[in-house]
Amino acid sequence: MNNLKPFKPIGPGDVIKDEMEFYGWSQKDLAEILNISEKHLSQILSNSVPISSNMARLLSSTFKQSTEFWINLDAQYRRYFEPENQFDDTAVRAEIYRHMPVRDMQKKSWLPKKKEVLLSSVKKYWNITELDFSFLNDKVNACFRKSEAFSAGFNAFFAQTWLRKVEMEAEIQKSIPKYSKSKLNKLAAEMARCSALENGIPYFIEELKKTGVVFLLIPHLEKTFTDGAACWVKNNPVIALTGRYKRIDNFWFTLAHEIGHVLLHEKTIKSSAFIDSLDNPDLLDKTSEEKEANDFAGRVLKHEEISRYFKALSRISGLKIQQCAHELEVHPGIVVGFLQHEKMLSYRNLNEYKICIENILNKI
Repeated sequence: MNNLKPFKPIGPGDVIKDEMEFYGWSQKDLAEILNISEKHLSQILSNSVPISSNMARLLSSTFKQSTEFWINLDAQYRRYFEPENQFDDTAVRAEIYRHMPVRDMQKKSWLPKKKEVLLSSVKKYWNITELDFSFLNDKVNACFRKSEAFSAGFNAFFAQTWLRKVEMEAEIQKSIPKYSKSKLNKLAAEMARCSALENGIPYFIEELKKTGVVFLLIPHLEKTFTDGAACWVKNNPVIALTGRYKRIDNFWFTLAHEIGHVLLHEKTIKSSAFIDSLDNPDLLDKTSEEKEANDFAGRVLKHEEISRYFKALSRISGLKIQQCAHELEVHPGIVVGFLQHEKMLSYRNLNEYKICIENILNKI
């Protein structure tokens, strides 16, 4: 019985036809009275176009009923033909858009553009059978434990959506060797030297994979400001970078930071991932784990040695940058990036050493 609808309602066009018959008016007569075309009147009479507020006033003046009569009659008629699930679909889309950057994901081809398949695609994305995002709230609360994480336009739900993409890509990787912490430790000690090599980035990534770490480059989503993440999928640690700035100094520090998480915080990663935005400290959970990962990155990239090298210098030149980089076996861009971060060098100076690595990342 709940699925039964009442009889088909009378539309405004039906009432107008009845009035025309009463007055003996032709369609041409009424079109001239209303000062509209016969074509437009024909559409009104067939109930194929809605009654505008202006037309309701014209009909009111013509047939003496109130303006509200015509507006309500038209609204009641059209409501009869609306799909019963129309507003449910709207609520579903609103819930999805609240938790996921749909348009950005569609641009990246992570979600289809057809509305008809959006819900099923979202369920598949999260591997869920019902659209209930309560599980995502739990993930957000576990990953971002401080209110600062929600400042500056940052959206923690979108960050978790990005992390889910990382997990999905990690799950389909093949021929992954068994993870070796000792091999990763040994490789991490070579980061500075590898950064100075001509093909240091692709070489290091290949060696990283040999340690059993899944490495991924996944572009960031809007309102996430994400640089990288460390998580655990199946039996292997996963490190994902966004390459958001595409600078060599940002790449090596972010990678070193995430390797630090893998080596130092394995137990935590297995239960809750780290999602990092290294140029926005307010977006990080300010715990000892983040400080430990930063300190680890600083050690392997020789920050202390760089600081000592320039401590007594009153002027930092390009030549000194190159000499320091050569002596410490580290890329000069890392030297410049560190000095700028420590306010020992202006962010306007010597940026030519912080080279763009977009072409390199595109080939990985």
